[in-house]
Amino acid sequence: MIKDTLNNSNELDVRQYKISKLKRKLESAEKNRENLEIQIGQLTKIINVLIKRHYKSLDLPPENLRLNVGTKTTASNFWMQGINSSSRVLEIFGEKVSEPILDWGCGSGRTLLWLLCYEEYRHRYYGCDVDRLAIEWLKSSGINNVQVCNDNPPLPYNDKKFGSIFSFSVLTHIHPTKHREWYIELHRILQPGGLAYLTTQGNLVIQNTNHNIPELARAEFELQGYTYIQNEGHYKDAALVSQDYTRKMLDGLFVIEDYQEGGYLNMDTFRIRRFDQPTS
Repeated sequence: MIKDTLNNSNELDVRQYKISKLKRKLESAEKNRENLEIQIGQLTKIINVLIKRHYKSLDLPPENLRLNVGTKTTASNFWMQGINSSSRVLEIFGEKVSEPILDWGCGSGRTLLWLLCYEEYRHRYYGCDVDRLAIEWLKSSGINNVQVCNDNPPLPYNDKKFGSIFSFSVLTHIHPTKHREWYIELHRILQPGGLAYLTTQGNLVIQNTNHNIPELARAEFELQGYTYIQNEGHYKDAALVSQDYTRKMLDGLFVIEDYQEGGYLNMDTFRIRRFDQPTS
């Protein structure tokens, strides 16, 4: 019996030792987490200052505005997404633009932030978005050529206003049955021969089993070339369209110069030029 008591006592001591060791590890991990959070905050402030100083750019927008243009609110994600999109704009349209250029769906300036270091973009950039708070924040930050637009056409611009238009992940949240009227509207505000660069999502997303797409939506996509999935949140609904569907919607309005499935992240990209019937 004495032996059993000693064994139980030893087992208790071992358990207490293991618990004490785990507590020390947890305390150390918590301290490391706190230190990392401090470092992240410091680095975010440093990067924000450097961006503004060297790019003559914007401060980091509030977290709620960052969430409206993505699923993550971290500063690093906002900046990285903006680097990706602005790099593509520069690749397509060049560093020097001679005509007004529209950022359709500008949000809180995720792409603009990185374009402001180029003089031509500072003078010729225009932006519009349905997010009134984002536009108000941009205006309060000194960006004047931005306006609130509606869910449906028209946009608040005159005919043939722009030499070029770019848009990242806007049509991806607009019901496919409205895409044609939006292409008509983009045609209206583009100058003859004007260039647009747009994104949609379609085949690659449907085929990716990691995306949680309902079977009914997959069947609709297969049958009619598009589907629409409603999600909670600020414009988080998902419009998926096939390449064939997009080509049909563009017919008679634009010449497709380039179409790439998965050309930008998980989205399809297409570079289109305004088409005008020759006058006799």
